Amino acid sequence: MLLILHVHSPIEISLKQTDQEVSTKCSDDTRTNEQKINNWTNEKSYKFLECLNLTEIENINSEIDGTTVVTQETVDMIISKIGKVLINSAGNTFGFKVSAGKKSEHRKNKPWFDHDCKAARSEFRKMKRNKNKSPFHRALVSDAEKRYKNTMNKAHKKYRSDFRKKMDDLKQKDAKEFWRLLNENKSTAQPKIDFDKLVSYFKELNSDLRDDTEEQQIEKRVVTPTPNDCSDLSLGTCSGVYIIRLQNSVNLTVFCDMETDNGGWTVIQTRFDGAVNFSRDWSDYKTGFGEIAGEHWLGDSMRDHFDNSLNGMKFTTHDNDNDIHDYNCGIVKKSGWWHATCTYSNINGIYKEEVSEDSNYWLTFGGKKGLRKTKMMMKPNLEI
Repeated sequence: MLLILHVHSPIEISLKQTDQEVSTKCSDDTRTNEQKINNWTNEKSYKFLECLNLTEIENINSEIDGTTVVTQETVDMIISKIGKVLINSAGNTFGFKVSAGKKSEHRKNKPWFDHDCKAARSEFRKMKRNKNKSPFHRALVSDAEKRYKNTMNKAHKKYRSDFRKKMDDLKQKDAKEFWRLLNENKSTAQPKIDFDKLVSYFKELNSDLRDDTEEQQIEKRVVTPTPNDCSDLSLGTCSGVYIIRLQNSVNLTVFCDMETDNGGWTVIQTRFDGAVNFSRDWSDYKTGFGEIAGEHWLGDSMRDHFDNSLNGMKFTTHDNDNDIHDYNCGIVKKSGWWHATCTYSNINGIYKEEVSEDSNYWLTFGGKKGLRKTKMMMKPNLEI
């Protein structure tokens, strides 16, 4: 075929055919959803030629021969028809890719997924594309993933808090509006109002309605007891924020690492981006600070260690000197730690890369250059 476009150079499209008889097995009937997608091989080139629709090619040739004036519209039409012939032949040769269909409308069930969440997700996906370039890129992916999760957690908490306030106000001001919201989308199986909020609404209307009977409460404590630490969680549990119960029956929110070394680790310190200031006084280290899902120091879990010691040293902060140096290591190192003579470790120091006395370093691991990530974890030492 030779097409002449009035403003461009000639366009030549050549379709070579073999003298072999065209196989009848290359019909549109072979186009099935189950057909496997195959890669190109030299052997497949013959199959591709066999599957060309020669009748359609002859019709296209006839149209070109009968055309006296070639316009842009004519060229576009011819190219479109040729493209369809080639696509059908390729599909019958290698298989047709089947669309996975529309994804579930899960985003409609995530009204809390705001602009910040989308930006964090975009950053994570961008980092993930370069994951295999180097260990440094893999570390960046890990950091981006944590920021993405933290952003989603904050957005979800804020949405639930705002929704709770809205429903509380609505309950007091306009019960009719409450029911209007409930029935707004009655054609769907899922109302816009959270089920927990709906139950809470009726509980407050009837103060005699209790969560469970006494027997049911006992059954819950027996069947699903609160874990004493992260090692009590079931195998296969994902890493995340959980509630544990200490020996003094006090509940404590912690982050459980269920991936490192068979899991079951209770995280008591973690740093990865410098978002939290660790240069704190004694009371802060005693009670804990930071975000459990992000950078934090879990003070309550370390209560016994504060009162006792680590390697013979008691805990020191800038306002409570318990080290054996002439001056307060907590002031020099700008951190709380089991300091002895201000030497070997300072992972609660200032988060920075350059080498300094007050950076977050571990002397036998990189000298006094700031560490990018640290994590302290503990779990029971089970006897075998």
